[in-house]
Amino acid sequence: HGTMRAREQGLLLVDTKYEFGLRLKADGRPQLVLADEVHTQDSSRYWIAESYEQRVSQGQDPEMFDKEFVRRWLIERGYMGEGEPPVIDDEFRVTIAERYVEVCERMTGEPVQAEVGPQQESIKAALANYSF
Repeated sequence: HGTMRAREQGLLLVDTKYEFGLRLKADGRPQLVLADEVHTQDSSRYWIAESYEQRVSQGQDPEMFDKEFVRRWLIERGYMGEGEPPVIDDEFRVTIAERYVEVCERMTGEPVQAEVGPQQESIKAALANYSF
């Protein structure tokens, strides 16, 4: 379903990961449950379908919607996962947010409605039905 949905929105779902776990049902039997987010830029790689063939045939990287651009930004600044990471300036933070919003809007076909202000109560309400 994710591959088809992405294609409908002009994206290629290149790869993704799904994390599952087992929980015990009331009768003691195990139940398989999805344990993490699905098809976000943190768990998936998306490429722009329209430009893919041309860019690859010219030896260029595909246009990407994933967290790879953040990795590359870090590497360009000498960060390879060890030590203190570089400070991400506000301009790059905005770029990251815009890319996440863009892929979300493309996948859902709807604009993202940003909520401004503290979100603690909404998070608590969303998690109220789960035990941690």
